[in-house]
Amino acid sequence: MKKLSIIGILSSALLLSSCFGSSEQPAQGATAPPPPSLKVASLSPETITVYNEFSTTLEGKQNVEIWPKVSGFVQEVYVEEGQKIKKGQLLFKLETQTLNQDANAAKASVNVAQVEVNKLKPLVEKNIISEVQLETAKAQLAQAKANYESVASNIGYSRITSPVDGYIGEIPFKVGALVSSNMTQPLTTVSDISEVRAYFSL
Repeated sequence: MKKLSIIGILSSALLLSSCFGSSEQPAQGATAPPPPSLKVASLSPETITVYNEFSTTLEGKQNVEIWPKVSGFVQEVYVEEGQKIKKGQLLFKLETQTLNQDANAAKASVNVAQVEVNKLKPLVEKNIISEVQLETAKAQLAQAKANYESVASNIGYSRITSPVDGYIGEIPFKVGALVSSNMTQPLTTVSDISEVRAYFSL
């Protein structure tokens, strides 16, 4: 019995010493690392301008394309690219030989019709022929005059002037080039650049 009580006392003492014993000190050099060092900057509000680039076309406030009203060969070019010009200034002159021939033929038709009217007038006054024949001759005279005026105006169109003040653009057709009213490119462009406008492609 004494043996058993001694063993129990020793077991209890061992158990108590394990529960209330002093804890071991941490080994030297195993301390926690310091916190990392970070740079800190103060922010303040600022106004920033952002730039964007776009393709741009610059044009004057008025661009007038110059087109011929009649067909013909370019006989004279009186201006140069980039030249400053005034309204009404002569730019081009087209060859008018064919138009002159047409005008001569139309003028001859007018003369023939006029002679016919002059011949029929006294016959109508003397009641030799019907007045209907005289009226027909007068109508033919009016038609001949209209044809002549049309050809004469085409001769005037062979002298091409500027409708506005401005600067001459590209001149793709030089002396000797054949031009017409139904071509796809103008003779030139007159630009008024007193104000310039920019057209952006976004």
